Amino acid sequence: MGKFIGLLVILVVVGGVFFFFGSGKQKAEAPVVSEPAAQMSVPAGETREIVVKASSWAFEPSEIRVKVGTKVRIILQGVSGTHAFAIPELGVNSQSVSAGETAMVEFAASKKGEFSFKCSVFCGEGHQGMTGKLVVE
Repeated sequence: MGKFIGLLVILVVVGGVFFFFGSGKQKAEAPVVSEPAAQMSVPAGETREIVVKASSWAFEPSEIRVKVGTKVRIILQGVSGTHAFAIPELGVNSQSVSAGETAMVEFAASKKGEFSFKCSVFCGEGHQGMTGKLVVE
């Protein structure tokens, strides 16, 4: 009788562990799709509006290309978390947005080069990696 109770206890514990932690199967993650850099032919001096989506530790698109002399209007859309868009080297900094909110920031792409943009609001463990690149050609 003692062996039976011991075996029953072991089965209940093992069953509970499987129930609590799952059967070891992992959910398949959605594939990551890489989109080309945001690029559109806009004559110099014109305004270029770019929608940038901010989610958990990523901007989409993560690379933006414009021609020198272009006025750039960034529409920042919050997808998840709280984020802001900043290009420190150009003095650009948007207001922060949360999921479902938008903010707009405008600036002139007045000099050629590559400029890093980043999230300027601490948004969690992946904050330091929430960056992108503006290329002014």
